[in-house]
Amino acid sequence: MGLDFVALLKCPPINEMDDPRIVSLEGGSPRAMQDAVAHFKTLRTDPIFYNREGWVVPVEFEDPVERPSALTRQFAYRTRESFELLFDRKTVYVRNWMRWLRFLKDKKSQSTMLEAIIDLGKLLQATDGIVTNDMSPVIVAFEQGRCFDEALKAGTAKDGEVSTLDDLYEVDGEGTWDCHGYWRFL
Repeated sequence: MGLDFVALLKCPPINEMDDPRIVSLEGGSPRAMQDAVAHFKTLRTDPIFYNREGWVVPVEFEDPVERPSALTRQFAYRTRESFELLFDRKTVYVRNWMRWLRFLKDKKSQSTMLEAIIDLGKLLQATDGIVTNDMSPVIVAFEQGRCFDEALKAGTAKDGEVSTLDDLYEVDGEGTWDCHGYWRFL
């Protein structure tokens, strides 16, 4: 089991399933997210979720379920490109199955993912955004019900904000790598 790529986006409130941002997303992903699939395929990543878009139970490996009648953390939207989005009023959690280490070390993967997330942020009218891994204390805080700003407060000391993407990754004197913190991209 490894760490996966996650982003959190702070957005104006999304209260209803008929919010134009959700309807637009259901109609098709932003261009950079579509372009990301070509890169993912060059990496020979498992395409288990490609072309299986729809509302799903988060982090489950099942087929999509019926469109929920209301926004709730019980359901996420999986895009055709295998991004899972979990909506919580003013925060959108975005998960992709790309390994966090690949994102940190492979510059092409890094730029491809950032372009995709920035494009998604524009569609969702995001005013702030971070990238980190799925085991970050910030993400754990969000999963426990905290909103964007409150979740960021869980990132204290070395798990807090870093100034560059390279600061998310470190190698000790014995060659063992570690990652920590989150990077703000908006």
